[in-house]
Amino acid sequence: MSILIKGMDMPKCCNNCDFNVICNHANGSVRRPKACPLVEVPVPHGRLGDLDALVSYFKNSLPQAVEGENEFVKCLIKAAVIGFIEDLRNTPTVLEAEG
Repeated sequence: MSILIKGMDMPKCCNNCDFNVICNHANGSVRRPKACPLVEVPVPHGRLGDLDALVSYFKNSLPQAVEGENEFVKCLIKAAVIGFIEDLRNTPTVLEAEG
């Protein structure tokens, strides 16, 4: 599990970090160590959601979406959904997946 602290800026080094007394990676250097567990969330940003869940939803709903349609309409729907899924996969990641 992770937490996001709104309004907190990314510290430049361990000495300026509010978590340096409890962090296993703090080394007292003037730069953040590569192993620093903090992740900067770019501002401004839009809603953060689970794009993997959205991809899965569209993949699973595709068969129902084309049921009963003629072949031309099926092809159009499939192409649109596949293109949308590809767009979702190419969307920049703000926070990496966990678990």
